[in-house]
Amino acid sequence: MTRLQSIAFGCATLATVAAVLLGGSIGFVGLVVPHLLRLSGIHRHGALLPLSACLGEACSLSRIRLARTVAAPAELRSAFSPR
Repeated sequence: MTRLQSIAFGCATLATVAAVLLGGSIGFVGLVVPHLLRLSGIHRHGALLPLSACLGEACSLSRIRLARTVAAPAELRSAFSPR
């Protein structure tokens, strides 16, 4: 790997981190799920879009379920809920 490639990968990584920080976990799921589906062999856009929506929702729901299970005695609050 050349030095220019390393710098380009570093910049792309920082841009992705910034996008996830601003967009939250929903943005991260939106970035990762279509790539996972393409890696699994789905390349047609007619199938990729609805499957991305379904798998993205399943990932978000499982993330929420896991967070509530781990913090079971405590109540989780949203950033937008009144204090």
